[in-house]
Amino acid sequence: MDSAGPIVLGTRLESSQEPRAWRTITYSKGSWIMQMLRARMGDQKFLALLAEVVRRYDRKDITTEEFRALAAEYLPAKSDDPKLESFFEQWVYGTGIPAIKLAWKLKGAAPNVKLTGTVTQSGVGEDFTASVPVEIAIARGRTMTHWVRTADVPVTFTVALQRPR
Repeated sequence: MDSAGPIVLGTRLESSQEPRAWRTITYSKGSWIMQMLRARMGDQKFLALLAEVVRRYDRKDITTEEFRALAAEYLPAKSDDPKLESFFEQWVYGTGIPAIKLAWKLKGAAPNVKLTGTVTQSGVGEDFTASVPVEIAIARGRTMTHWVRTADVPVTFTVALQRPR
């Protein structure tokens, strides 16, 4: 159903062949898009973005490009996609929702522990790539996020884990 069209088509996604496409793509994929933006920005900046959307666009239309440009203002410094162009091209203007699988193991002993993992995607074309967050629970409720760029082949990554301070 996700190949019925990109999310920007809105209600035009609904057809006699795929009567549930609009709802599935808009709500399911749309929710994940917002969650991925939140993960990229962090909670504080994401909530500030939402407040700014309300402030600027209360009772007004906002285009997809206006939202993209505004969201880009809330990204952390040195983001790998500072204008969110690749992100929007893949998730908003493109089709496909990948299934992501993570396999991982720990090596070493404290304080020299390394997490090695492999991210594998399926259910999308060979040219599909996305930056996905791997959230790592460290200790005492602390987490860290490591971003991995997917590809048509499994992608391996390593993260040095440090003892909490």
